[in-house]
Amino acid sequence: MPRLPGLYVTDCEVRGWEGIEYTDALVQIGENQALWIGGFLESQREKQSMILTRVYDPVSDAMVIETEHIECPMSYSTNSFSVVRMGDKVYVLGGTDMRIAECINRVWVLDLGSREWECIGDRRTKQREIDNGTWIPAMIEQLAFVCGDTLYVAGFDSDTYPGSLFSYVPDNGGDQWHEISNSHWDDIGEWVSIALSEGSLEVEYVCMLAEGVAISVDQGGTLMVMDVVLPGGDDSVTRD
Repeated sequence: MPRLPGLYVTDCEVRGWEGIEYTDALVQIGENQALWIGGFLESQREKQSMILTRVYDPVSDAMVIETEHIECPMSYSTNSFSVVRMGDKVYVLGGTDMRIAECINRVWVLDLGSREWECIGDRRTKQREIDNGTWIPAMIEQLAFVCGDTLYVAGFDSDTYPGSLFSYVPDNGGDQWHEISNSHWDDIGEWVSIALSEGSLEVEYVCMLAEGVAISVDQGGTLMVMDVVLPGGDDSVTRD
């Protein structure tokens, strides 16, 4: 009988995933590849980041997830940031520094080619006024997305919660951010709830790996590979 639309946990060995206790972000960076960022251990002082790659293992005759650890200079106490891929780079924007309980507007960039992180901006101010209009303010909540050759970040940037939308073109010369709008936004969240045919599963971080395959990690670090069955497909049926 065809399966109902939804996500189905797939048996897939994950190699090198031991000791993962906290997840911050998960984003697709290529076919069968995703970038994971996490960790909240004071003893380590820095975040962890790794590339997860789904490959075929001829020995076990099965698909497996292999991990590639990348040294990440982000502070362990930074969380609630936005992550987006643009071309061959991944941008990590804003967030909260839990040590000082303040929002920050630091921007980190991971070059997927060199596997190196770089901080391209570090302005710690919660004020709306930005230096000559060249940098984004610290945002209490933010969501980043890409359209064409432009990166956008939307969110709240003051205690009175006005909403703002800023744009950024990486190859336009210099680190120039431009405010597009200033209006009131509804609360921005990134919680994903997926209903499975055999019940309900709340997945905090999920992204596609390839056509018909997704990967998810919950806040505790449990990693799952899932088959994606879309509504109306040849392999699906509808509920009565």
